[in-house]
Amino acid sequence: MVFLGLLCVLLSAVIVGLYIETKGTRQFQLRCNNRTEEKDQLQMQYNNLNEEKDQVEADRNRMIKELENNNNNLRNEKSQLTAKFTTERDELQRRLCKLGEYIVYC
Repeated sequence: MVFLGLLCVLLSAVIVGLYIETKGTRQFQLRCNNRTEEKDQLQMQYNNLNEEKDQVEADRNRMIKELENNNNNLRNEKSQLTAKFTTERDELQRRLCKLGEYIVYC
């Protein structure tokens, strides 16, 4: 009888120990799952930020090319206007000289 009582106490202790261990394992598993979810969310945020960074870099490169094209266009336009001005100035000087020669000889 005493032996049976001790066996019941021992069995109860084992059951309580298993319950406590199982409860601890479940809590650990929940914490582990929470950490995995947090890691997945952080990975998604990281991926989104990388996509955003790539888009910003693409926009920046596009704008740099546009500015370079605009700058080249303005330089070409300036060269054309300078050449036209020089041609017109030279023509005016030539006419002025002819007019001066005409006035002198009259």
